[in-house]
Amino acid sequence: MSPGALSRAMKKLQDEVGVDLFLQSGRNMVLTREGKQFYTRAKKILSEVEGTLQEFRNRPKEKEVIRIGSFEVFISHFLVEMIATEFMTETFFAPVLFPGEIEKAVLDQKIDFGVTYVPVTQPGLDFLKVSQFKMNAYVRSGTFQEKDWSDIPFASPINHLDQNISNISSLDGWPPELARNVRYHFQMMELGLIACRRGLCAFVIPEFIARLSNQLFPKEDWLVPLKLPKEVAFSPLSIFLVKRSNEGESRLSKRICKSIRKIAQY
Repeated sequence: MSPGALSRAMKKLQDEVGVDLFLQSGRNMVLTREGKQFYTRAKKILSEVEGTLQEFRNRPKEKEVIRIGSFEVFISHFLVEMIATEFMTETFFAPVLFPGEIEKAVLDQKIDFGVTYVPVTQPGLDFLKVSQFKMNAYVRSGTFQEKDWSDIPFASPINHLDQNISNISSLDGWPPELARNVRYHFQMMELGLIACRRGLCAFVIPEFIARLSNQLFPKEDWLVPLKLPKEVAFSPLSIFLVKRSNEGESRLSKRICKSIRKIAQY
C-alpha cells in the first residue's frame, strides 16, 4: 500500500471511530491511548473471526440428500438404475407418490424434484420436458402363444387418473375406449410384473422398464411384447422433471435430466 493510500485509510478509520487514534511524532505516527485500546480490542475480534472461519472451513460437510418423488413405475426400477449408474455416492430420499401428490410435495418442499409422465400443472412449478418413452404390453416368453389377445388376462393399475395434459386415464396408458380382459387390479407395479413373469397375465409397462427388469432374469423368463391389433397404438409419452419455479436449473437437476435421457431412450 502506498503512503498516500495508508494515510487516507488511517483518516477514514479515525473518522468512523470518532476519536484520535494516531499522533504525529516527528516523521512517524504513533498510537494514542485510545488507539492502543482500539488496537487491542480489534486484534482480539479479528482473531475470533479468523478462528470461527477456520472452524467452519474444517467442519465435515453434510452429505446432500437428493429428495425426488415419483410413482412406483419409476421408483422401483428406473431410480435404482439411475443410482447404480450415475449417483452411487449420493444419499436419496425417494417417496412413492401419485400424480398430483408429486406436484404438491414439490410445492410444500417435502421433495425437491418430481418425475412424472402425467403432469398435473400448478402455479409455482416448472415442468421440464426431459425425454420420451413408449408403453407396450408384455407377457412371459412362451406364454399365451395360441390365444387371441382379447382372451388373454391383463393386470391393470387400480388408480384412475384425473384429467391431465397427457390425456391418459390410467398409469399404463391403455386406450379407455378399447375393452380388454382385466383380471387383476394391482396398486403396485411390482405385483403386476411378478404376475406377468409367472405367466399369469399380460401387463402394460414402459419399454425401458421391461428392458431393465429383464436384465435381472435368465432369458427364458424374459418379458416379451404381446402382439396387439393395430387399433392398440401407444403414443410416445413425455417424461417431465418437476421443480419449483423460483429455483433455477441447478447442476443437480441437469445431472438428473441427463440420467433420465440415458435410461429412458427408445
